[in-house]
Amino acid sequence: MMTNPTTQTLIGMSLLGFLTFSGSAADDGGPTKPLGSDESTYFETHVRPLLEQNCFECHSHEAKIKGGLALDSISGILQGGEGGAIIQPGIPEESRLIEAIQYTDEELRMPPDQKLVDDEIAILVKWVREGAEGLVSSSVETASDSHDPKEEWESIYQNRLTWWSLQPLSASDPPVIKDTSWPRNEVDHFVLAKLEAEGLPAGMETDRRALARRLSYALLGLPPNPKEVERFLADDSPTAYEDWVETLLENPHFGERWARHWMDVVHYSDTHGYEWDTPAKNAWMYRDYLVRAFNDDVSYKQLVLEQIAGDLIEPRVNPNTGLNESIIGPTAMRLGERRHGDNADAEGISQEMVANVVDTLSKGFLGTTVACAQCHDHKLDAVEQRDYYGLAGLLMSSRWLSRSAEATDPNLETIAQLKKVKSEIGDELKILWKDSESILHKRILATPVIVKSTEEESKNKSTTKAEEEPPFPDSLKAIWDEMISSSTTTSSFKTRWSELVDEFTSEREKRTMTQDSAPHLIAD
Repeated sequence: MMTNPTTQTLIGMSLLGFLTFSGSAADDGGPTKPLGSDESTYFETHVRPLLEQNCFECHSHEAKIKGGLALDSISGILQGGEGGAIIQPGIPEESRLIEAIQYTDEELRMPPDQKLVDDEIAILVKWVREGAEGLVSSSVETASDSHDPKEEWESIYQNRLTWWSLQPLSASDPPVIKDTSWPRNEVDHFVLAKLEAEGLPAGMETDRRALARRLSYALLGLPPNPKEVERFLADDSPTAYEDWVETLLENPHFGERWARHWMDVVHYSDTHGYEWDTPAKNAWMYRDYLVRAFNDDVSYKQLVLEQIAGDLIEPRVNPNTGLNESIIGPTAMRLGERRHGDNADAEGISQEMVANVVDTLSKGFLGTTVACAQCHDHKLDAVEQRDYYGLAGLLMSSRWLSRSAEATDPNLETIAQLKKVKSEIGDELKILWKDSESILHKRILATPVIVKSTEEESKNKSTTKAEEEPPFPDSLKAIWDEMISSSTTTSSFKTRWSELVDEFTSEREKRTMTQDSAPHLIAD
């Protein structure tokens, strides 16, 4: 399971305004009063365009925040960068911003590529000399060298955790309504309460034929079967509506329609897109798995578990197909775009694949985006950058491989037959070896033991060395004959056997080398 203390609470989606000078700077803890009010006319007209054109590439939330300095928000300018405050209102001579643009310090020159023209420098000098109009006057706090961005984000993060969209579901009592005769269930109470609050009348109940058509399109995506509609119209039982719904739910097209919706969520496609549009191996199995899951009424909890950790949970075996449905589920993590290229690069194809899977996981199962937190704490949601890398680390440390979806090995019957044959062969070999051992013992016992003197043994050894080595036995029978004729005791038999093993290995190597070095063409 993918468990992360932070992301476990992420349910739903929330939207806030983007951080701009014309909006709130609440995302980075800055003042709530926007730059752009009447009292910041000079800033909006002259200063802001100048900063945006020359500084935002390296010092803004939308691009980069080099040196810890963000110039696209009030709190960012007031806070300054890693070197502290950059503006001393009324004293441009002591302002690091002015020092940087005037190039008076060899190690502090901004912009680094090209110095601002004199008119542009004059605009910023005038703005600081006159008290940084539009900035300090609209602030509710002053910059501090002891400001801690981590504490600021933590405060923002904890506040976001209180959003209604991130709270656990809880039971709610149906609201009080005026027309108590219209609702048929508790959901109707909520619908009618909103209608009454807006002064709108409740809708009239539709006729059965229209209801049958609407249900069929909603559940199957297809027009209803005329015969089934007529049967529904003629059904006067109090459960006629429920029975009609059950009829549609049992239709195999139900799974096809609703699996299609989930396939969009997990970025399903038969290919991986990009330039080569490589086929997604066995993607069709995942498609059919979803159709079966919806038609078999698999619970949402089970479906989620199977797609995130189907290879780790107890198998759910389909009695009709014999497939382990659970292990097909994680294919959801293998769909979507896949690129080709150098996987050794820092931003190689594996990292792009992981980013794609994180995006699918977060949108599909958490109801919010986590992929944006790849580069920074999320600007709009309660998602920290470490949440992204927590999920990414889990995915990158996992082994991606192919697994058989068959619940039982289709070769088991063949394997059982082979085992039986192997056992029968073993029994026959035991008899042959036993008989051979008996023959050997008889031969050894019947062979007289000749005791030779030391001088005779030395003489025989010298003679043996001078003689040419006999050829290696060329058959199993020859080997046995050699073993029996050269062995007088059981221990000598074992010793000779070891010698024959070494001789055989050496002889095989010789013949292999000969065949490799001088092959003879028989046919072409």
